Amino acid sequence: MQRNHDHLRAYILILEAANVISAERGPANTSMSVTPGDPTAAQNLTAIRARSDQALANVAALSGDYAILAAALDETRALLVAGRKAVDQVSATPPQNRTLIAIKHAVDRMFAVIDRLGAVRDQYAEQMIRQDARLAGPSIIGRNLGEMREYAGRLGSLLHTPMAAGVSVPNQTIADIYRTEGRITALWQTIDALPALAQSQFQPDKLDVDQRFLKDAFTLIHTLIAEGEHGAYPITSPEFTARYVPTMRSLETLRANYLEDALLQAAQARNHVLSTLLTGILTTSLIIALLIGIIITIRRQVFDPLMQAQQAVFRLAEDKLETASFSKQHTREMAQLFIAINRLRAKLIERKMLTQQLQQLAETDSLTGLANRRLLDLIGQGLDDRYFTGTKIGLILLDIDHFKAVNDTYGHMMGDQVLVEMAGLLRTFLRSDDLVARYGGEEFAILVRGTNMPDLLALARKIRLVVQTHLFGTIDETPLHLTVSCGIAHGERTTAGWSDLVQNADTALYRAKAEGRNNVRYTSEGETHASIESTPKTPQDASK
Repeated sequence: MQRNHDHLRAYILILEAANVISAERGPANTSMSVTPGDPTAAQNLTAIRARSDQALANVAALSGDYAILAAALDETRALLVAGRKAVDQVSATPPQNRTLIAIKHAVDRMFAVIDRLGAVRDQYAEQMIRQDARLAGPSIIGRNLGEMREYAGRLGSLLHTPMAAGVSVPNQTIADIYRTEGRITALWQTIDALPALAQSQFQPDKLDVDQRFLKDAFTLIHTLIAEGEHGAYPITSPEFTARYVPTMRSLETLRANYLEDALLQAAQARNHVLSTLLTGILTTSLIIALLIGIIITIRRQVFDPLMQAQQAVFRLAEDKLETASFSKQHTREMAQLFIAINRLRAKLIERKMLTQQLQQLAETDSLTGLANRRLLDLIGQGLDDRYFTGTKIGLILLDIDHFKAVNDTYGHMMGDQVLVEMAGLLRTFLRSDDLVARYGGEEFAILVRGTNMPDLLALARKIRLVVQTHLFGTIDETPLHLTVSCGIAHGERTTAGWSDLVQNADTALYRAKAEGRNNVRYTSEGETHASIESTPKTPQDASK
């Protein structure tokens, strides 16, 4: 029993180290959001770093059977140094020069520290359970509550990153946020169902988690995602940190109270065994036999099913939405737990389908089925690589000439039909790795990967000629001839490069419309040039 008590005490030190290092991300996030040299942010960051260093030192000081491998701690310290260096580099950069990529890199480096320390924690927990299966409950519950705290911290960091950079939350980040919320919810439902936490002394702490974190914190995050759609958030990232971090203390309080109770129970058990030993060898032998029977029963009826349930929840958290099976030999309570896990699986499948549908709606033009302007901008700025890769790109902006006359003559329904038919016609010109989008109104945009200006001009010319000869259907079956004007440009797939590329293509399109329509114009290096359809006689003619 003395060994169990000491194992549990050492395990708590490891959990505390992970908790403090996880909490270090809060002041780090604030430091990366304020102006360089902010005294309050610097003081808070220095203080929490000192606590992190001390927590690691406490773990390193463990000796004997409780010693942690020095190599594992050295790796953790090295990752922590690298993470702090990345945070300090962003913090020293003027706010206007900070980028989403740099902030995300710093946050990811800090995540890596917890991932490595988490492996140390799991290795130690496995050793504890091997020596005494009765430590499985405290080790699993302590681990899961620590995981909830870590996921809660990562949830805040995911939203903090675009807020600090002053941009709207990327689609991938929104998906990561919902995925992290799902993991937190799954862990909490598993923890909440455990008999160990059903005792009355833990009910106020559990209610606090439900209200302050699962309700208030999630609501705050969802509100900021919605209101910051265009990068203008109602509060600053430091203000977000100040409001969000306190909600996680309910998780820390529940874990601390539970582990303190477990440690107290271990101490009481130790004292009880010592006093029992005084009654004699016979009494001790009977108690040991009884304990062995209890351990075997608990292992078969509680521990093994709990481990299976834990693995099932972890698989759900990793989007492996497979059915959790259970044996008829399980107790009624354990069977109910697996039923709850399968219900959670059904909800996660439903949520995944809804998320996919919402993402499709957010990225698609409802009339033509093409990509919309929002998705085009994300791809053009290099922020979304799901449908498009590469850095060198060409852009064709295409505008249907005199489209207003189509609406005025045939009506808006006919105008919509023309847009749909035009979308289908443009798709025939694309390679599998190119993209066509509806840019707005009667304008379309074609994004071509890895092309040069001559090839881009040839493609635009081909599109113009095919549209000119194509007969569009009308309601009264009268053939309708249309023409298009094209503006093209070539450049880089970056945030700054995309802005220049769109500006150049738009300028070229404007000249194409101004110079009689049904033609192609392009821009290069700040100059506006004639397309390959004309034969300029002088350099000055080439700019017309």
